[in-house]
Amino acid sequence: MKKAAATLGHQERLEILAAAEYLLMHEQVPILPIYYYVNLDAFRADVKGLYANPRHMHPFRSIHKCESVY
Repeated sequence: MKKAAATLGHQERLEILAAAEYLLMHEQVPILPIYYYVNLDAFRADVKGLYANPRHMHPFRSIHKCESVY
């Protein structure tokens, strides 16, 4: 990685990185994720202003309850 970072040529850098990737994936122990986060969201029809988003952040000032759902 240090050699690739110090290389100025684009093509040569790609070749060095490809060799490093091959070494990691075929000759060393592959890196596999053991755990990943899962979120389960359930929203009520009478609650407005609460939406699913990638960061799972919900500002409470925008959440309100509707009196009439239909």
